[in-house]
Amino acid sequence: MNGQSLLLDFLIRMKVLVQTGKRHFVRRNRNGVSYVQQLARLRLSSPDEAWDCVMELGENHYLSGPEIDRGEPASTDKVVWTFIMEINGIITYIKLKDETERRGCVCLSFHEAEY
Repeated sequence: MNGQSLLLDFLIRMKVLVQTGKRHFVRRNRNGVSYVQQLARLRLSSPDEAWDCVMELGENHYLSGPEIDRGEPASTDKVVWTFIMEINGIITYIKLKDETERRGCVCLSFHEAEY
């Protein structure tokens, strides 16, 4: 499977998981800012609104991946995919992971992009 096919396959799988409610938004602080504050900076009021944005991701939003998930033990084959999307006029960094067997589509990062 070529890179574009891998990307499209990943996006389709993630959207099916999100649509069926098999999704997990990692609630972490980043640079002392809670995930709720990060979403508010994007003018989103909840993780549900962030999932609506994930449903709109396309291959034109691709930034990188698949890359080994540094947060997983080296023995796993978990990978992350990174996307950039404009949300309410703000360039946004989105990092997703496929955990179909456990939590579903996992959103690891969802915040304003830093350059």
